[in-house]
Amino acid sequence: MALRYCYKDLVPFGAMVTMECVNVALNTLFKAATVKGMSYHVFVVYAYAVAAFVLLPAPFISIRLVEKKFLVVTIES
Repeated sequence: MALRYCYKDLVPFGAMVTMECVNVALNTLFKAATVKGMSYHVFVVYAYAVAAFVLLPAPFISIRLVEKKFLVVTIES
């Protein structure tokens, strides 16, 4: 029962807080980069490249978790 409460209410809240922290960090990095003379377009390319490398393994991990969850072997005699 408590685990269901955690997934239903606390995980979305934690995800929202995490995304806000990432947003603040990205804005801070953008400000620091532009003050030192980096172009907006170059910063966007770097940010997209980092995001692609971070998110690239996600489909492979999620497929493995789904396959393991629904893999049922039965032996009938």
